[in-house]
Order: sequence, then structure tokens, then C-alpha cells
Amino acid sequence: MSFIVQIFDRVTATDVRSALAACNSDKPVTPRVAAMFDQFLQEVQRYYPLAAHATGGEPHIWSEGLPLGPVTSSPLNLGVEVNELNDTVLSTLGHVAADAGLQLLEPQGGALYRLDRQVIFDDGSAEPFAERAPQAAPRAKATEGFDPTKVGYSLDVLCGALMEKLAPFGFEVMPHPLWEHTRWVQRTFGPTVQAFSVKVQSEQDRQIVHFSVQWRLPAVREAWLERLDEIGGPALRERIHPKFMPEHERMFGDFYGPRDPRLAQYSLRSEGDLQAYAQALAEWCAGQGMHFQNSFKGMTDVGKWMLSVDHLNGVLKAGEAGVHGSFYLHQQMALLVLALTCKTPLRAVWLETLRHRQRTTQHVQWKHVTGGDGNALFEDILASLIARPPVLGS
Repeated sequence: MSFIVQIFDRVTATDVRSALAACNSDKPVTPRVAAMFDQFLQEVQRYYPLAAHATGGEPHIWSEGLPLGPVTSSPLNLGVEVNELNDTVLSTLGHVAADAGLQLLEPQGGALYRLDRQVIFDDGSAEPFAERAPQAAPRAKATEGFDPTKVGYSLDVLCGALMEKLAPFGFEVMPHPLWEHTRWVQRTFGPTVQAFSVKVQSEQDRQIVHFSVQWRLPAVREAWLERLDEIGGPALRERIHPKFMPEHERMFGDFYGPRDPRLAQYSLRSEGDLQAYAQALAEWCAGQGMHFQNSFKGMTDVGKWMLSVDHLNGVLKAGEAGVHGSFYLHQQMALLVLALTCKTPLRAVWLETLRHRQRTTQHVQWKHVTGGDGNALFEDILASLIARPPVLGS
């Protein structure tokens, strides 16, 4: 059975009531706060590892695990095993959260673990945090000399294997601007940036590899962000979470072609696992992975694909169903820019569809940026793009 605690970044929340309000308003986080969440997730495993039960020693408190990728919204909801829950566990989580500049809310019992190491209860009473739990025993080394704590080494092996196959095509290794344990192997291809994203996460006795294929349109991104700067002021750009910046993303499983069975095992326990996975991943990326992306060599091809009738129907149908989570702000604005700059007989239909989506569901995305529904800002950006169409290249 799961017991939920919430980690959040609203330092202005000083009591249970204001903390509940903060945690009920799900919002994208800034790069600074994302790094704070990352610090919490790394440090908390010193006390309660993801796979503590494997050692037979420390308690295994996580009923739903920890996030496998970057935290992109606040609050962070964590499930804790009810039979492991006690004041020491909650205080330890509160201490680690405060170390990272975050706060913890235990909504079921009505208790806020504040930055000043005071527990504030629903009735207004307060008490200091209890002592932390002792740190978990050092992680056991796995077989074949493979050390699951050496994330940098594994990233080097994975990216090195990719570069052996992809360097002749113009790819290079780039650090992720936010995440220390994530790297991009990317190239500029016509108007697009194609990137293989590789993240390695250390667990108790293994490493987990997270891999995705990203396809970004820098010119499209800058076109609508520049108009946002002009109309609303540059400060608005700072409120857009980095996950909104890429114009499109296709996850690994979305590509056509046979899946290599060697890539089904993304949990690495040995040097042999790492080497085998690296080689299989490199071969797949050099073959099936690039076959899909190579079809987009110009903005005309990009627009033809993204502004298709099928895509239009999908965007419209999802809007009628009230689905907004799968259609983010950056996708809305990318389609708006492309509809205005790429030749398509569906131009007017796309504009009305995007305007309809703005009023039915996309205002939820804009609230995180503007604090309002964004309807007026959307119309101002649309008018600006019509009056001065951006130049996106061929």
C-alpha cells in the first residue's frame, strides 16, 4: 500500500494550507529548481536506495520507485511503503529536501517539513525535525569489475560506440545543458538538429540506460520565441521550461523497422552488459534510426509531414476530447509558425484548428508562462507572424 509525500519548490509556503495550494498547482519547473530536484533524488538514495532490498539490510521504502528521468514539474509525488513509514523516514526525507532547497508536504496527516527544519502541523503546532536515519551501507560492486556508480564511464562507453558509427555522418557528443548524467550525440541536418539522448542512472547494483531520439527545429523555435519577446517581454522566455524548447520528439520505440532484441535489456549489471548494449545501440542508430530522420532535408519536407491531413485530424480530435497533456506549448507554436511559412492548402484550416485548441485546452499550457489563459497573447503572436512571416530557410 502506498503513502504519498510531495516534494515542492514553493519556498513561500509556510503552513499546511499554503503548501497544499502550492502542491495542487502542477507547473513546469525552472532549470534551477530542476537541478534541486535532481540533487534530492541523488542524495536521498544515500539513505534509502532504490533497490535496498537487494542487500538484505536497509529498508526498501519506495512503493512506486523514483523518477527514472529528469523531473519536469512540481510537486514531485513519491510513494512510500506504509509498513516502512515512521517519523525517522519522514524527517530524513525532509532533511534531504531542505538540503536541496525544497520542502516536503505529508498531505494525509497534514504536516509540512519546512526549509527551517520545523514540522508545521495542520493545527498550527510545530516541532523540530527528528534525527536523520543512518546512511545506507556502501553499494556492493557487481561482477566483472563493473561499478554501477561510475556513470561517467558508462556514458563514455555508450557515446564512444555511437560516435564510431555516427561520426562519419557529422555527429558529435554534446553535454546536456541541465543534466550532468545525460549527453546528446547530435548533428545539424538541413534545418533540423537530430540528437540521440543518452542518460545513465545508477542504482544499487546496476545502471539503467534511458535513450531517446530527438528532432529539433531551431529556426522554428526562435521564430515564435522572438515574437514572444517582442510582445510580452524577454522575461516570459525564462518561464518556459526547457522541455518546451524542442519542436518535436520521437521516442526510441516510435521508429519503424525491427527492434534489436539486444536493446530490450536496458538494465546493466556488468561490463559485458554495457559493451553489448553499446554495440547494439550504435548499430541500431546507424541503421534504422537514421532512416526515418533522413527524409527531412528541407523546411518544405518538414512542413509537408507536420501539416498533413492525418496530423491535423489528430490535433483536432484530441482537442475535442479535452486532451492537452500530449500537445505542449512548443508543439502548438511550432505548427503555427510552419502553417504560416510552409506552402500548404490547409493553411487556413490549420490556423483555425490551432485557435480552437488554444481556447479549449492550450490555455492550460500558457498559464504556466503568463499566469493567464494566453488567448490574447496567442492572437498577438499570430498577427505578428502574419504581418512579418519569419524566414526559416529552404
